[in-house]
Amino acid sequence: MFLFGTGLEGGWENRIDLSQGEIEGFRALAIEVVDFSGAERELLDPAGYEAHLVRLDDLDRELVAPCGEWFLPESGRYRVWVEGDWEITPYAGRMSFGRIPFAGQGMSGGYPVGPAGRVVLPDAFAAAEHLTLQLFAGEDASELGRARDGLFRRRPTTEMAGGLLFPEGRAVAMVRNERSEQVVALSRPFRVTARREVVPRFDPTPTAASHLVVRVRRQVSEEREYRDLELELRHDEVPVPAELVAQSARFLVAVWYDLPPGAYELEARTPEGQLVAGPHDLAAGTIEVVRLRMDPN
Repeated sequence: MFLFGTGLEGGWENRIDLSQGEIEGFRALAIEVVDFSGAERELLDPAGYEAHLVRLDDLDRELVAPCGEWFLPESGRYRVWVEGDWEITPYAGRMSFGRIPFAGQGMSGGYPVGPAGRVVLPDAFAAAEHLTLQLFAGEDASELGRARDGLFRRRPTTEMAGGLLFPEGRAVAMVRNERSEQVVALSRPFRVTARREVVPRFDPTPTAASHLVVRVRRQVSEEREYRDLELELRHDEVPVPAELVAQSARFLVAVWYDLPPGAYELEARTPEGQLVAGPHDLAAGTIEVVRLRMDPN
């Protein structure tokens, strides 16, 4: 993401007048669409594009605003992307926004878009209450050679009419019961194809085995980004390869299917030798989600 109205980055003429970025006496926000495909970054016509903002402390609320127009979100830290006709930002941008008094300029940020498909839920989940679909990218995310966070989307299954746009490439879907706080279904990795709909395949969880999803969050220092994180799962001292591994600037996601129940050892290590490890017991017939956190020290 590139910020134009704050003096941090940019260098080209804004499509909108920053001096008009005022709402109710506060500095307002506008999201632009940027083309990174050529040698020069270029602002695109925002008509038909929408900005989507999700507060990091309230993932169930999604704010939608037309691109190229001023709006006034609440103060907070947001996950941001842009959607158009079969197009979407291919990674999850982040932005901090504060409602501060207007001082002559609004704040304008720009995001690229790439090809997208549409993920549609099977009918068995579409009408069920208290269920949330969670979609995450199954491929490494980058922009201009720099690691980015793979797009992660979530929405109640009752609000999935028409499906969800998602970047072209591999993806995995989970369905979570918000009342029990348990994952009740995990798809096999599937491919999202541009301008096509796809229905993820959710196989019944085997009664004598378990599925495992591990999500490692890395706090990124200003000096460097952690890349090439090593993640290993061992059962009876024998490494068990993951079926899917995807890394990004702040996250690593790995998925295992049909694991026998029992005791496992999970270990995450950076090239610098930083380690997060611990035992984990898997029960038969379950879908386990493990979250680890790694600080940049």
